[in-house]
Amino acid sequence: MPLISIIIPVYNAETYLPKLFDCLKKQAFKDFEVILVINGSTDGSEKLANEFKATSNLNVSIIALEKNIGPSGARNVGIEHSRGEFLTFIDSDDYVSEHHLSNLLTAIGHGEYDLGITLYKKTGVYWRKGRCIRIKNARSANAKGFGSVVEFCKKNTKHRLIRFFDIPGYVWNKIYKRELIEKFKIRFEGDHNEDHPFNALYCSKIKSVGFSSSMTYFYVQRRNSLSNPVDSSEKNSQFVAMLETHEYALSLEDKNSDGYANLAGYSFVFLLFQFPIKTKNSETIAKYSSFLNQTYESFTKAYKRTWFKPFISIFYGFYKLLAKKYNRSIPN
Repeated sequence: MPLISIIIPVYNAETYLPKLFDCLKKQAFKDFEVILVINGSTDGSEKLANEFKATSNLNVSIIALEKNIGPSGARNVGIEHSRGEFLTFIDSDDYVSEHHLSNLLTAIGHGEYDLGITLYKKTGVYWRKGRCIRIKNARSANAKGFGSVVEFCKKNTKHRLIRFFDIPGYVWNKIYKRELIEKFKIRFEGDHNEDHPFNALYCSKIKSVGFSSSMTYFYVQRRNSLSNPVDSSEKNSQFVAMLETHEYALSLEDKNSDGYANLAGYSFVFLLFQFPIKTKNSETIAKYSSFLNQTYESFTKAYKRTWFKPFISIFYGFYKLLAKKYNRSIPN
């Protein structure tokens, strides 16, 4: 039985797979299996996967799906076929350093902690209004404010770790215990921002997390990537997933606790500044409006610095006027 299972959903990634496969062959840590889920690809991805399996000395499994079932479905298939003590994910258009698996094991303390996180670097380009914009290399802020290891029993740590700025939704720079995933039946849902709910649920079940300061994962953004949408319906789906993750994080807290008030305040401010996101979907607008009002009320009722409340109220009122003027998501 391998120690680590690497799950890689593959959809029309023939341009990127050779580099990733080369990285896997060069891994310093050898006790792992590779699960390639060919997700209805119509290019040469499956052929490359078969060549990789035939020519490498690695433990490679190929699961070829006739139809594309989305990244969530593909990852869930990979989880079902995994055998490792630990699980990690790699996107088929990304790549890793030769010490990536060793680094992940160090982050999770070789099993002493329940979750391990490593830094990553963004590369490639993204598209905005039809223009190609090159990504500047950027580090993850995952370990900000926590040090090397965090015990979840500390005050307010759990909800802080669920927040976007402390543990972004990405699953590919993390290593998980398969035992916990199976015990709590944690799976991916949805096709956009599916990582966020998965991480939120996993974080709600664990007691500790380890961080590594080494940067061993390289996240490549490209125009056709699901994480880099150009379609308005995809953007709407991502926004809904963002809302649902904030709602889930709040549901883990006692409504009468300081933790709930603090997280409500964070959610209110974070979502308020999603103002530039346009959507004509009436259900999304209603959901956004309701949640924004809910977090605003919770935050202002619990906030102890009363002198600051009028400023929040004035700012929120000004926001509503701007939203109405520019025909954006308008809170009631």
